[in-house]
Amino acid sequence: MNEVTEMSISTPEQFIRAIRLSQNIFAEHSVITVMNHEESFARVAELIPDIQLGVTSFYKNTTGSFAAAQLSGYSMQLITDPFGRFSKVTVNSGYFSSPKKINDLICVCAEIAELLNRKVRNPNSILEKIISFDRWVSKNFEYKNTSRVGDHTAIELLKNRSGVCQAIAAIAILVLSYMGVKVLYISGEGKGNDGWGPHAWNAVKLDGRWIHVDFTFSMNALRLPCTKSGIEEKMFRLVHRWDDDEFCNHSMDFKWKNIYGHSVKHLVVKDNNCWIDGVDVQFEEPLIIKIDGMELVDIAGLVRLLGGGVEIIPQTGMVNICVCNKRHAIRNAIDNYHNGYFDRAVLSCIWKNDWIDGGGLRITI
Repeated sequence: MNEVTEMSISTPEQFIRAIRLSQNIFAEHSVITVMNHEESFARVAELIPDIQLGVTSFYKNTTGSFAAAQLSGYSMQLITDPFGRFSKVTVNSGYFSSPKKINDLICVCAEIAELLNRKVRNPNSILEKIISFDRWVSKNFEYKNTSRVGDHTAIELLKNRSGVCQAIAAIAILVLSYMGVKVLYISGEGKGNDGWGPHAWNAVKLDGRWIHVDFTFSMNALRLPCTKSGIEEKMFRLVHRWDDDEFCNHSMDFKWKNIYGHSVKHLVVKDNNCWIDGVDVQFEEPLIIKIDGMELVDIAGLVRLLGGGVEIIPQTGMVNICVCNKRHAIRNAIDNYHNGYFDRAVLSCIWKNDWIDGGGLRITI
């Protein structure tokens, strides 16, 4: 994999985007350079708290994202000059799975979502999609806590057909997102046979508001536990506890928009750099190369940056590109494949792209 070595930004908005991008690629070691020459971060005294708040808001378990759901821990280091004009932020993250395994998981979940959507009678019904996913979970998995780290990972859940609530709620984010459902990860407490304890479930956007749904407890229930109606919410609260301020309708709207709501319109790629919404992302290897007159692009590197995955199927020559909650199956995509780089024609199958002065590519998402 072509690794990201550093990101450079100059505004608080760009800093948040850089944090989001680093989580998209599940980077264990993220370096963000803050160029505050125009004092976009306001006063120097506010620079450090602003940066700390930005990191914490994305790495705590109440964030609601898939990355936060699969995060085992993190630490942050900050170096800044006395005037706050230049800072270097290093975030060390521990995830339950490697970026390569998560790439593969995204592709599998996108395919599962496609299969489940085919079983939905009304493709516009969010409720039918949620029910379809719930039935799939109950049919294919069982709750099992063996006190292993793997019990908490979405990857091991698929592999072993068993896991705990954290894994189930995490995989729900990927599959439901590709089914076209807005979904978040919720952390709180659940009441089981041994009393109250840490628990995870999901929230989905249905008919204009967020409702809680628990696919884990649904395994042993006659119907999906949720807060869709007043009676259902009353029953749900008997065995679930959460921070109502943290997970109220307004807060969850904000969380979802903060994580997924900012749609990228354009990328500019040149040499080892990719500029995305003002963030200069620097890669270890070039993103564009030329071999024997062919223009080859590191599509996987760009797709991972947007939270997607790429699956190569050598037997058929097909490549599945899963990005922005869409799965693109491209035939004969590896005809001119070379050490991780695809023919630019493959890129054109998913995104419009044009050469710009100086030899770079402008990509329209």
